[in-house]
Amino acid sequence: MNYLIFILLASLCSIEQMGHNEKSTLSTKTLPLKYDWTLRSSADSETEYQVSVPTTVMGALTSNGLYGNIFKGDAYATADRSPFDTSWIYSKSFGLDIRDGYHTFLDFDGISYRADIWLNGTKIASKDTTFGPFRRFSFDVSGIADTDNDLKVEIWKARRGEPNIGFVDWNPRPLDDDMGLFRGVEVRFCGNVMMQNTGVTSRVDTSSLNEARLCITTDLRNLTDKEIKGRLKGRIEDAGIEFSLPVTLAANSNLHLNITPQDVKALDIKNPRLWWSWDLGNPELYRLELEFETGGKVSDSEKVTFGIRQIDSYLTSDGYRGFILNGKKILVKGAGWTDDIFLRDTPESNELQIQYVKDMNLNAIRCEGFWGNDASLYDLCDRYGILVLAGWSCQWEWKEYLGTPDHDDYGCITDAPGMNLLAASFRDQVNWLRNHPSIITWFTGSDRRPAPELDAKYKELLKGCGDDRPVICSAKGLSSNLFGPAGMKMEGPYEYEGPNYWYTDTLCGGAFGFNTETSPGPQLPVKESIEKFIPAESLWPVGNMAYDFHCTQSASGMNSLSLLTGMINAKYGRADSLEDYLRKAYLLSYESTKSMYEAFRINKGKATGIIQWMLNSAWPKLYWQLYDYYGVPTSAYYGVKDANNRIQLIYNYKDGGIYVVDDSYDYPETLKAVVKCCGPDGRWFIRKEKPITVKQFSSVKIDSISLDAENSFLFLELYRGIQKVSGNFYALSSHPDIYDYKTGNWFHTPVSAHSDFKALSSMPKALLKVSVKPSANSAFDVTLSNESEVPAFFIELKLVDRNGDIVVPAFWSRNYVSIAPESEEVLNLRLGRKCLEAAGAKICIDAWNVPDFEVKLK
Repeated sequence: MNYLIFILLASLCSIEQMGHNEKSTLSTKTLPLKYDWTLRSSADSETEYQVSVPTTVMGALTSNGLYGNIFKGDAYATADRSPFDTSWIYSKSFGLDIRDGYHTFLDFDGISYRADIWLNGTKIASKDTTFGPFRRFSFDVSGIADTDNDLKVEIWKARRGEPNIGFVDWNPRPLDDDMGLFRGVEVRFCGNVMMQNTGVTSRVDTSSLNEARLCITTDLRNLTDKEIKGRLKGRIEDAGIEFSLPVTLAANSNLHLNITPQDVKALDIKNPRLWWSWDLGNPELYRLELEFETGGKVSDSEKVTFGIRQIDSYLTSDGYRGFILNGKKILVKGAGWTDDIFLRDTPESNELQIQYVKDMNLNAIRCEGFWGNDASLYDLCDRYGILVLAGWSCQWEWKEYLGTPDHDDYGCITDAPGMNLLAASFRDQVNWLRNHPSIITWFTGSDRRPAPELDAKYKELLKGCGDDRPVICSAKGLSSNLFGPAGMKMEGPYEYEGPNYWYTDTLCGGAFGFNTETSPGPQLPVKESIEKFIPAESLWPVGNMAYDFHCTQSASGMNSLSLLTGMINAKYGRADSLEDYLRKAYLLSYESTKSMYEAFRINKGKATGIIQWMLNSAWPKLYWQLYDYYGVPTSAYYGVKDANNRIQLIYNYKDGGIYVVDDSYDYPETLKAVVKCCGPDGRWFIRKEKPITVKQFSSVKIDSISLDAENSFLFLELYRGIQKVSGNFYALSSHPDIYDYKTGNWFHTPVSAHSDFKALSSMPKALLKVSVKPSANSAFDVTLSNESEVPAFFIELKLVDRNGDIVVPAFWSRNYVSIAPESEEVLNLRLGRKCLEAAGAKICIDAWNVPDFEVKLK
């Protein structure tokens, strides 16, 4: 499925449901200006495009059919950027219901980068003051707005040295530098008193979890030159809370209100429904309705969705930061989020991706940058119980990306105007996002830390808005005089390392501390996706310019598949076809990514968090992705999913131990552990089982094994009675990878001696049978039966439609599985919203020692 087609269809569906007749009435507090805009270049008065807002210029042009094959091969490298050197003009006409006594404001949530704005021929904003993508602008147009209105917004893209939206080296720069109205525009109405920045914070009795104290803050602004008296009324219906407080505002004044249980006793809530990450409980949400009433009329109001939860952090004895949710330590297991390269994400495409996060058993995403063209990403994380680590990108910390000199400690933003812009931008983003319980911390820096003067600005504004989340000055092991040590590490790797690396490394990315970004490098898409962006004539052999261009854009490395190819050759033998290459690359990626998460789980306590770099892709690429640009999971996706089952048996590559790991706080229970190990020929070395007691939030060694054969297959299973709770699999070598730390760098530690799996390419053939049976809720049970005396090794299953395209979404309970001799495994295939696409679909099976075949989905 083409990702752009998916998001465009979702947008069209929304248009049909909403309609285009945008006209306000006083029953609505806001009027979103979404549809029926026109866009044109200031250099071309003849050509206009019909667009919806939000959209960047490139987002608009692609939705109008331009640039159709731009990602194929290296075509993007030579694409013409000159059309964006001039300004572009957004125009819209709209009606308003204008009444005496009401004020009208025109709000812009995101402009990249500079804008002149006219309403009805009056210039209400200038590019000299209206700039910065993370500023939110509000203009009082009460004397300008009319029943019929014409709005014109002229946009200029960011110049070199201006802190714009950035993708660093993850992918090429957007052709237009994401210029445009990339977040929403709306008209807002209120009476003589305006209400803004309403927020709810909570403190939980973490010893009993049966009480919580809420604090409500809001800002009131008297828009007149007379004193106004009124009442602030609030209601939290789900909690049975209602209150009314007298308020007096002096003429032309602003009043910040802080309402606590001392003011409203009911804000001390008994037996609250707490917000948890999905792996620890239910992500419960509440709704606050707040309004200011004067003269018997509501002047302004706000509705806020929030969660009752308490976030704390701590430092381990080694100085690494951990997080505590409602009094429970939590191991953060996440991946790095990025938006689409032209910022074309929709609530529908965001929801699929958050479903993927949960399906992989992850509990967090890290946003290096305040991503999203609306708040839907954060709304979804609230609803699904996904933790969010949000903050600034390193885009502004390196001269190579921002284009101005950098400071060794503080990056590029060290002058007063730059610091003022970042402080104002940070304030606007915190006020926009503060009520999302999923957001557990703010990063004020990434690869570096803010200058001390900027730190002070951040601290003051956070105090002013009442936000009490932990603030982290950097995603590296740096420190701030005001916010203390970051307690993080960013020591790589970003290239392939073997599965044992994560256990044996004690210097860089190994399983200790909180690793804010790390990855075993290339995570290749399925062949069907690769064929969408690599020209047919360049598909084989791998390693030409077309492939290299779709790695990363880093000048330091990670810009070709040469290292991956070398690892394949050394470990598995030289590939003789694209299919053979991909099969081996998928195994490398699956095993190392799985082991990365497993090592952090085994070492929890010493390890507090792991963020895979990255979760998703801004454009079609070959590195750093758990699912590809078209929404198709990679083999690494299933490695992550297998690594993070709630209760799991895990093999420790360092000590040969078998560990039972549980990251939850459920009551202890007794399960049966099964440990089996055989060779590629099916001869069993180990077959044993034993009862074990699983404890809360624990990692306990229950057994150990030694490897004598050159290659062996380890099967680990947990049972509750006869019900299989989880399964795990390893292909092991008696000669582990050995690392040469003396010649390593920031993104890779070379291997001086490789584990040897070349014999796996000549394994005896297995007899695999597959049967498909419909189950409930648009799902299917897929039974894999290995009827031979040898393992069926590393089976890839793909659901394709009648046109040969991968069906998205298709949620497999497991994939890239290995089946023990004379055994079977039942997988579940859930099709979700796209189940109708399965008509005429088939399951394609590929394995190392099973001939390829297909099974129709009936």
